[in-house]
Amino acid sequence: MAFTIYHSNHLDDLQFMASYIIKNNPLDDPLAPEYFIIHSAGMTNWLKSALATEHNIFANTRLEFPINQIVTIIENLLSPEERAQTNLRMSRLTLTWAVYDALNQLDLSNLPELASYLNDKGAQSDDVRMMGLAEEIAGLFDKYLAYRPDWFAAWENHQRIFPDSPYESWQQQLWQIIRSQVIKKYYLANILSHLKTLPSERYQAATIPRRLFIIGISTLPPLFIELLHVLSEHIDVHLFFTNPSQFYWGDLTQYRQRTIARINFKTEDARTDYLAPNAQAVQPDQEEHWLEFHGNPLLANFGKIGRDFLHVLSQYDDLNEIEAFTEPTTPGLLGEVQRAVYHLAPIQADAPKYCVAEDDGTIAFHAHYSERREVEGLYDQLLKAFNEDRTLAPKDIIVMVSDIDRYRPMIEAVFGSPFEPRAKIPFTISDFTLGKHEPILEAFLLLLSMSESQFTVSEILTLLDIPEIGEKFHIKIEDRALIKRWIDASNIRFAIDDQHLDDMHIRDDFTNTWLWGLKRLLLGYAVNDHYSLEGVRALPYVQGGDAEVLGHLADFIDALIALKKKLSQSYLLIEWRTLLPEIWNTFYVDNQATQLRLQHLQTIWNTFIDEGLDTTFHDEVSIHLMHRHLNEHLSSFRPESRFLTGSVNFCTFIPMRSIPFKIVCMLGMNQDSFPHRRQYPEYDLMQAHPARGDRSVTNDERYLFLEAILSARTQLYISYIGRNIHNNSEMFPSLFVNELQYYLDELAVMSSGASMSEALTHRHPLSPFSPTLFKADSPIRSFQKPWLPTSAVINDESFVPAPVEVTTLTPKQLIDTFKNPIKAYSLKHFGIHYQNDQEDELPDDELFSLAQYNGLEAYVARVQLLEDLFYNDLPADDLSDYAHHTLFHRYKAEGRLPKFAFAEIDWQDFAEPIVQLVLAGKAQGCQYGAQQQVQVALENCTIEGTIDGVPDVQQTTVFVGKWTLHRQFEAFITHLLNVMALGKPIHSHIFYLEESVGHFEISGITPEMARQHLETFFEGYTLNQQTPFLLIPSKDYLKTGAKIIKPHQHFIDQMYHHYNETVAHEYLSQFDNHEFNTKIVQRYWASLESVHDAMRARFVPVVTLKEVMGYLYFVTHYQSLLPEKTRKKAKS
Repeated sequence: MAFTIYHSNHLDDLQFMASYIIKNNPLDDPLAPEYFIIHSAGMTNWLKSALATEHNIFANTRLEFPINQIVTIIENLLSPEERAQTNLRMSRLTLTWAVYDALNQLDLSNLPELASYLNDKGAQSDDVRMMGLAEEIAGLFDKYLAYRPDWFAAWENHQRIFPDSPYESWQQQLWQIIRSQVIKKYYLANILSHLKTLPSERYQAATIPRRLFIIGISTLPPLFIELLHVLSEHIDVHLFFTNPSQFYWGDLTQYRQRTIARINFKTEDARTDYLAPNAQAVQPDQEEHWLEFHGNPLLANFGKIGRDFLHVLSQYDDLNEIEAFTEPTTPGLLGEVQRAVYHLAPIQADAPKYCVAEDDGTIAFHAHYSERREVEGLYDQLLKAFNEDRTLAPKDIIVMVSDIDRYRPMIEAVFGSPFEPRAKIPFTISDFTLGKHEPILEAFLLLLSMSESQFTVSEILTLLDIPEIGEKFHIKIEDRALIKRWIDASNIRFAIDDQHLDDMHIRDDFTNTWLWGLKRLLLGYAVNDHYSLEGVRALPYVQGGDAEVLGHLADFIDALIALKKKLSQSYLLIEWRTLLPEIWNTFYVDNQATQLRLQHLQTIWNTFIDEGLDTTFHDEVSIHLMHRHLNEHLSSFRPESRFLTGSVNFCTFIPMRSIPFKIVCMLGMNQDSFPHRRQYPEYDLMQAHPARGDRSVTNDERYLFLEAILSARTQLYISYIGRNIHNNSEMFPSLFVNELQYYLDELAVMSSGASMSEALTHRHPLSPFSPTLFKADSPIRSFQKPWLPTSAVINDESFVPAPVEVTTLTPKQLIDTFKNPIKAYSLKHFGIHYQNDQEDELPDDELFSLAQYNGLEAYVARVQLLEDLFYNDLPADDLSDYAHHTLFHRYKAEGRLPKFAFAEIDWQDFAEPIVQLVLAGKAQGCQYGAQQQVQVALENCTIEGTIDGVPDVQQTTVFVGKWTLHRQFEAFITHLLNVMALGKPIHSHIFYLEESVGHFEISGITPEMARQHLETFFEGYTLNQQTPFLLIPSKDYLKTGAKIIKPHQHFIDQMYHHYNETVAHEYLSQFDNHEFNTKIVQRYWASLESVHDAMRARFVPVVTLKEVMGYLYFVTHYQSLLPEKTRKKAKS
């Protein structure tokens, strides 16, 4: 029996050797299984397929992960009595419960490090904080078991490893408690000594394998290697190691003298002959190369995991080693990289660089603007690869993604919906986490948090958006919009009732709570009028058959209230077992999909409970602990892998997935995405005292990156986000990608002499319809036919709208052009309607002040109050009393005011200015909301439509806002149209609201003057349809620069219509124009750049001198027409 290590740089050669051994050295018992140790489900699928191909059929195998396979063998070696005294399958969850129980028993008075954390009253409950700490410590102990087993022996003998460490003491105490209460006589860290004493007869049992194959594994903990070494005295252990280089690189300082059989597989006969039973070992020559070794940079940077593994293996002098390397035959630059690693070749400054052909596509970097564009670019590149290589199959391609959960929706959207059926590429997605992509499970986690929930509107609507929950309570999809309107109209915000508010330490005024809102709706249905009962004002929004929907909503809220009450209590672990299916069946309809998810949840739930019951912990626990575990597990649990199913494989970066593929792709290789960063706790003793063979996330992913490079057979494709989609700023790839690019720059050069990293990087445009993607010779050519018609009419020139003859125009179109020129432009040419993104989001927060509303909300609230005051027949003397009493109590009963005494204070601040505005308007005969028809025939256009106004020479308008520039345009253009409608001069009064009521008058304009002004505004309308004007809403040039601008009017007009940058700069550089340049042009240029407007940024991302000239043209031709702002304080 022996421990044999097989080295090869190709995994398929290692698989062939294993297959050869099985085929040519069969087991004595034909029914005995073969035993394999593998590290991933993907490796399992690949190995089964490969072995089946070699043997035509392959069955009766035991493929397990290292811990499971080794523990199973050891358990089968033990007698029943010995097995009863061992605890080899101590999972991390078992350790977590054991640590949690030990923390509860530990005296923290002498352990300030733990006490300061556990006594910190943060947002988490005490048991959740303690369970989180227990989980971290259990992870450390689990790591210590595999990598530092000698520490536990010392701790059990009351010895310290690091006397100066402040953290070892309490870890030792915790372990001693766990050891005495949970762990039996033997466990994985101390079973080795007992294993060495077992009689050899036990290895003859049928349950003990005769040989053990280990394949596809890049590293193992030292404890596992030691256990395998002991087992190899009675069992043949064959370890197949994918070694990147034919030379020993496990120790960079000296070369260990070893006896190695080496052969290079040049032909099929060579492999077969060499592995024949009578093959003779070939002794290697002593190579002076080792004396001058400097190493390959890629192996030095990325190979620490494999290097340490080789070093650990080299400590055993009785191992047999066989090397079966094959010279890499990959073409192009990729092959040169692989051969450089294979030969352990360093970079030599005086050596000639490898010359890369211009059409070499074996290594490619692709920089994109977004994840979606990354996936679209990959899709097109794969279609291109299939076109160029007819032997290429989907199963020959692997795509490794830095964050599979983030990219999964884009992958499904692009690959799942091809532009035509024949362009469909079969694909599978592996390794995604379950909870993040299962709304039904996310909703269940939200249900479990109801004990601490504030019952906000957003939480309740989120639950109702789950079809399985809505169906359980007979709420249809179309009913949800109706429920949302009810919630908005009834002003429900959060909390169940006044008792719930009191529990949250909020004064118990039940206004805006769910029960208050439901009472409003039910009362409105019962009386169908604005009726008040016990401080609740009816809301008559529910009619007819809608009452049934309201009943279902009430049932749903009642169920949530009952759930909150139930989850507010603590239970024993055994009692929690029955609660999960009870909660699930209360809220989810029973169908096949929900039952499958319930079974999955129960498995997680019950495992957590069972592991806790196996310890000495028997106290009650809260829902917070159960919720935390379920949430953590769903966020990290990956369903059964669908790796290697004959399709393009999308997967995450999982260690030891070095299966060879023709094309290896990597997505999401961004600086902030890969490698993944993990923060280790400061009390991690392994981090403070590292040793060779230790693992870390960064080192694992470094080796993964190296394996990916070496496992590609024809092409390596690396993609990342290279430009910010919002501001086009440069973004950088992963540090690993940078290191590879730097290495390529040192290794090779393009035949044209260009830098390798730059020549191999393809920068994709922002949009999928960019013309550069549809050029025949483009290396990033797109196959997306639906975008081709769009691309055909797009070029790199600025968009210039075709002239459109305008014969009719509505007053609104004309006014909107001067209120917001860019919005009118985009609406006319692109049909873009700009809306508030948060219009449909209902607020969760308590209303604190109407007067402090922001933006649109404040305007809507003021307009509604204005209408309430105008639309009544009360005389002016009674209006103030009506506002401060009747409307106040109505608004308060409707939940539209703050609570308690703040309501009166807020109402006074909010309503009084509007009352004064209405009184001022009514004093001038304002007929709010009145409109009249107008039709004005201009020289080239007819303005026809409705405008605000009455057929009278005196017009009155009120605005519940400031006298801004866009309101000035609206009022003035409306005045001109009213003049034309009546055919004689009129007098317009405009009242507006700033710190107090303001008053502005427009008069003295004859119909001839009005027509002339409208012709000018119409000219501005047509010019804006060609190039949109920019505005500075807060500027009034008439007060600051009219006199300075006037002498330069001809220059402004010339530059606007026929802009010439050279002429413009020459003019402004003249001494006589210095004041105009500094006080007007430069000042307004800076002002235009300071205006932050997302809409403007779409059309004018950069303000240039041309835009400044356009602005000056606007103010001198159109803004100058506005009447002077002679403001008068209104008399109330």
